[in-house]
Amino acid sequence: MDKRAKTLGVAGAITSLIIDSLALLITFLVISLLKKYALEEVKEIGPFYNVFLIIIAIIFGISTIINIFILIMLFKKNLKNPYLLGIFQIIIGSIKILVGFSNFIGLIGGGLTLASGIIIMSEKDKDKENKKTDERDLRDPNIKPQ
Repeated sequence: MDKRAKTLGVAGAITSLIIDSLALLITFLVISLLKKYALEEVKEIGPFYNVFLIIIAIIFGISTIINIFILIMLFKKNLKNPYLLGIFQIIIGSIKILVGFSNFIGLIGGGLTLASGIIIMSEKDKDKENKKTDERDLRDPNIKPQ
């Protein structure tokens, strides 16, 4: 795997983890202050508040699991098919960019993840070219092995 792709992928996953954690803390802080001061008169909001907190926690958990999965796959020594990781990173990076327009700082992690996936997928073409030249070298009797 290309070092640039690995570096960009690690940076994207770590950046996303940090930004998502900060966003979760800020969201919980704002919601708790809102419930304490602004919603004291409104008693019907209680069940919706708890459901909203559960949904936010589930979304954060899914995002964290995806980023940790990307980190684990990037640090594996013998990855059988790195192109699946590239496709996965392109999909996740694109989703982060689409969702990131409401959270502009989140665009950084999405862009880094997307760039890493694109670099991994571009290695596929290089591998095909290398295999073709290796086959030509083996078939041509005039070329001596080095």
